[in-house]
Amino acid sequence: MAISKAWVIVKFKETAMLIFREIQGMHYWIDKDTSEEWVQVDICEYYRDDYGKECKRNFESFNINVNLDSPAAMIDDVWKELKRRFC
Repeated sequence: MAISKAWVIVKFKETAMLIFREIQGMHYWIDKDTSEEWVQVDICEYYRDDYGKECKRNFESFNINVNLDSPAAMIDDVWKELKRRFC
């Protein structure tokens, strides 16, 4: 039985959020017309306000292209892009 790529991302998101604090969400998308596949990563920055409270700002998203990838290759592509952006 084939593993759903969407399910793989749901499970991987928890790990990614533990390692990269900026990640707020992660979603697998497919365009049924063009068969283009991507993972959308939602991120934000953290800062401390004048009272020492930690706050979030600058919410944004970026996409990682994962066309024609197996679930294992998809995770590898996403992981490499996350390390490139956040390490």
